[in-house]
Amino acid sequence: MFTSPAESTSKRNQPKWMVLIGLSIVCLSALSAHGTLDRTGDMKVTSADLPILLKELVNNPNTASIMFQIADAWGMTESSESTINFREYFPLAQNSNWTYVGFNGGSTEDNFTWTVENSQQDVGGGKKATRIRTNTQEPADDRNLDVDFWYLDTNTGDVFFYGLHVGTVKGSGIFTLPIQDIVLTDPLKVGKDGMLVGGAPLNDTGIGSVKVNTPYGQQTINGVFTASIQVTEIVPVFNTPLGNFTNVIRMVVNLKVSGFGQDFVFENSTFFLKKGVGMVAQDQQPDPNDAQLQGIQSGKVAGVNIVAN
Repeated sequence: MFTSPAESTSKRNQPKWMVLIGLSIVCLSALSAHGTLDRTGDMKVTSADLPILLKELVNNPNTASIMFQIADAWGMTESSESTINFREYFPLAQNSNWTYVGFNGGSTEDNFTWTVENSQQDVGGGKKATRIRTNTQEPADDRNLDVDFWYLDTNTGDVFFYGLHVGTVKGSGIFTLPIQDIVLTDPLKVGKDGMLVGGAPLNDTGIGSVKVNTPYGQQTINGVFTASIQVTEIVPVFNTPLGNFTNVIRMVVNLKVSGFGQDFVFENSTFFLKKGVGMVAQDQQPDPNDAQLQGIQSGKVAGVNIVAN
């Protein structure tokens, strides 16, 4: 799940792994529904979608548009100078929720729902962040009842991750992560207006600390998080459990967590987002017992039911 030269035995049972949860959960658990690590997401329009596209070709006079989608189904890459405003692909409106399930052979044990809470989170400086709660189908999941803090600067269009509320005690034995609010003193920028599709990554650094229960009492651990976020392409047609979504952006995230004098690297986390909807799928390679692909099954944004489009 992460690489570190100092760890050669089971990471799950080592104290350092437990403390790392407290550090990395600040960023990773919000970017992914369960804080798991993702592989390079190469899921695009595939040959399985060709019958749909061919049918559209027969019934659609705009043959150039449909033919381009067919070309993409065979792995061709669109050369695009398009720009996107990330906030339009990551709605934070009240009365919104999204439910995700494993599909295309992925495990359904890690199904989960995100819900925008009515209350907001004070993150300092007069800022109120949106709170998004995670409810997992499996009650023992590490992410169950966690609440992530997201802030949109409406003047600039920048979207920041400000931390989270740890909803349940995590870990067991002599090292545990207690229930707490973790608010980053330096938030992590995850998106902005005018992001170039296929352009240079958005790079940012965040700083935060987390309380950890140890045999020597409660300790505060500081961490530095360096993120690289890139919108790599626009996928013409993307299939999910809810149906086909068009013009979906593919976003790849790389994150480095620095702590204990070591760097822990999380590479190629991949997410698929639809304008006005939010995340429609995440492509992940967690531990062998986790789902490999999770897609949207149902949801609503600002009280309006999400439909495939």
